Amino acid sequence: MNEPMHRGTEDTRAGSTNHIVRYVLAISVALAVIGMAVVLLWGDARAPDNATGSTTISKGEVD
Repeated sequence: MNEPMHRGTEDTRAGSTNHIVRYVLAISVALAVIGMAVVLLWGDARAPDNATGSTTISKGEVD
């Protein structure tokens, strides 16, 4: 009467254990890395030449 109840892995999880979560995680991380790389490269290409704001005067330049 006091036998321990044994449940299988799928009964405990209430579903199957497919690997779709791993695929979603891998694809979303890859897309995030690609997106950040695009933003970094596009932002660098569109940045002004004098992004630091320094006002150095070249030799021979006259006001």
